[in-house]
Amino acid sequence: MDPSRAHAFGVSIVLCAGFAVCEPCRSGSAWVSLAYAERGFDPAVSALSHASGQESTDASSEHPPLTPVQAYERRVAQEIAGLRNEPLQTTISKLSDIEGYRSPLMSDGASGIEMPLYPEKGCRDIEDIVSNRRFRKALQELSAMPKEQASGLIDSEIAAALRHYVPLFDGNWRVVADGRRKVPAGTPSSAGPSLQMSNNANGAPTFAGLRLKLFSLALIAANLRLYQSRPAIISLVREAYRERDRMYDRREGQEADRFLMLVQASLYNRQILATALERTAGATSNGRNATEEMPSRYWESRGLAAYDAGPFDARVMTNGRTSASTGSSGVSVVLIFRRPMGDNEFDALTRTYRKEIQSGRR
Repeated sequence: MDPSRAHAFGVSIVLCAGFAVCEPCRSGSAWVSLAYAERGFDPAVSALSHASGQESTDASSEHPPLTPVQAYERRVAQEIAGLRNEPLQTTISKLSDIEGYRSPLMSDGASGIEMPLYPEKGCRDIEDIVSNRRFRKALQELSAMPKEQASGLIDSEIAAALRHYVPLFDGNWRVVADGRRKVPAGTPSSAGPSLQMSNNANGAPTFAGLRLKLFSLALIAANLRLYQSRPAIISLVREAYRERDRMYDRREGQEADRFLMLVQASLYNRQILATALERTAGATSNGRNATEEMPSRYWESRGLAAYDAGPFDARVMTNGRTSASTGSSGVSVVLIFRRPMGDNEFDALTRTYRKEIQSGRR
């Protein structure tokens, strides 16, 4: 495949051992096969090991080499210092920075291919999002802003990101489908969807980065109860349904490809969308928000450390879950989101808002 075409789409065809041999790879850009991600390959660990080894090689004899922990602590301190001086508008814009998220595309614990998707598919996205210091900074600072002003920022960013994301999703799938058709029947092949997992040198957002940015913005709008952002949230739900309908269609291609596209590249995250749908809905006839009338068993909450908390304070892993322990700045905010749900439960919920969703659904 033409490398320039792959770079433009933010995708590549996997031809050998789960990785694409293309110009972005040779120039230092990290490309991770979705199939590898499903099996638990963690590029962040490899990157940290490489960085640690480089540190040791470059260190002079007068200074002992940094340990991996020391190298990590120094990097985090530099990251925090930069974020403290970063304007809020820049922080929101850079939520598409894929390197700010903890090991995106890793498995969320469920294995195998199952369509329709099992309820737990999507939990990993939330873990990746809360690991991002920019997400926590945006949530903190937007919460101190008048809701109308906060909605304006969220809405413009969702609209811009969605305009870039949709062509990338369609282009990604087109490349995968074309690649499959070129493989002779019965020929063993690892061809399938893959995503770029490092930032572009020119600063252009990546496909995976735009996806996590849209999810981040939806969670912020939901947790701040930004009712004016309702139209933007509805636009995400419409696009997610379009992608689900397409990937559930057996005529579109191989089930494994459709499954990976749906869980790793689409906007079909039922937890996040349900959270945003319910928490941006207006008051009911009795003056209460619909979310307030739902039993607590439908919801989860997570205490998040401040974005400028020290190393390890907000990225400690416990049984695959991010544990936001109180650090130098303590717990900054509590994030609320829906518990895992299957298609039937999600569809039942969206029927409550059928008129809104279907008014512009393609």
